[in-house]
Amino acid sequence: MNPYEALANAIITQAANDYRKAVKFLKKHPRTDEFEADVAARLAEKEKRRKERKEKKLPPEREKKSKEERLLDSIRSNERIAQETEKFFHSEWFSRLTTIDGHWLFERIKNGG
Repeated sequence: MNPYEALANAIITQAANDYRKAVKFLKKHPRTDEFEADVAARLAEKEKRRKERKEKKLPPEREKKSKEERLLDSIRSNERIAQETEKFFHSEWFSRLTTIDGHWLFERIKNGG
């Protein structure tokens, strides 16, 4: 196998692994309207406190993201990864890397193959 084929195979393998990992995470942590509303309410409360401190000319607090905010960020990130890797398997770039049918391969990966 020449180095370019090895690189192409590594790119495809990494995309498949990224997709599987993202889907597994999303099955465990699905995005729900209720969860998003809870996080939005928490963010609104933080913004309210931030404005109150500013009006009172108090120094800003050092704020950390809550566990729920971090989880929502992770959900969004994994959704992006799943979408981008799916697009990759259906892209012209994929067809330049290999002679394998990307649509067929993606369906196999998606169905646990």
